[in-house]
Amino acid sequence: MEKTFSVSGLHCNACVNRVQKALSGMAGVEQVQVDLASATVKIYSVEEISTDAMNALLEDFGDYRLHEKT
Repeated sequence: MEKTFSVSGLHCNACVNRVQKALSGMAGVEQVQVDLASATVKIYSVEEISTDAMNALLEDFGDYRLHEKT
């Protein structure tokens, strides 16, 4: 399953690495691609993962917030 989100709070490559590392550690996540220039996150997972669950996790790493792209 592939899902793309816009993300707020990304300011530098350290932010990109933090978000990527945090989301990669979630159960069911196979791959995470974070793009600073477009402020997007692409998640590849084996199952649906709620945006709320990902945002709850990201709160521990900084002021990052995922927003579902429609």
